[in-house]
Amino acid sequence: GLTSLSGLLLERGVQRHPALALVVPVVSGLAGNLTSIGASRLSTHLHLNSSAVLAKRRESGGLTRRTLLLLNLPLQTAFLAMIGFLSIGHIQLTITFIAAYLLTTTLHPLLLLIVAPRLVRWLWARSLDPDTFSLPLLTALGDCTGTLF
Repeated sequence: GLTSLSGLLLERGVQRHPALALVVPVVSGLAGNLTSIGASRLSTHLHLNSSAVLAKRRESGGLTRRTLLLLNLPLQTAFLAMIGFLSIGHIQLTITFIAAYLLTTTLHPLLLLIVAPRLVRWLWARSLDPDTFSLPLLTALGDCTGTLF
């Protein structure tokens, strides 16, 4: 499925740009973890408020999504600092690379954090446990999009 596709994309990308082997797991992993936290919080909200009336009430989760997105920037910056300090992966940390990396690593989790609540609600409306079904789907989607980004 999606995970196999992300593996193929990564393999092709690494052939062209060997440094991707270092960067992609961090980009995909962090975005996937942040998205999983957001999806789990919404799923918990739905489980706790599962009566017919309360389940219709929308929990926006905007604060959660903004907080998770804001966590991303210092973590990605720390990763870049570690690469630069330890000279890992033969990556040239130019201003252009840093700006592109930070933009990409902000857009990637943003995309996933937009998709996650829609997927969780879609699963919930079909009586499928979002914790069981959304997390693997979001992780696989994060791997694919992280490799593409």
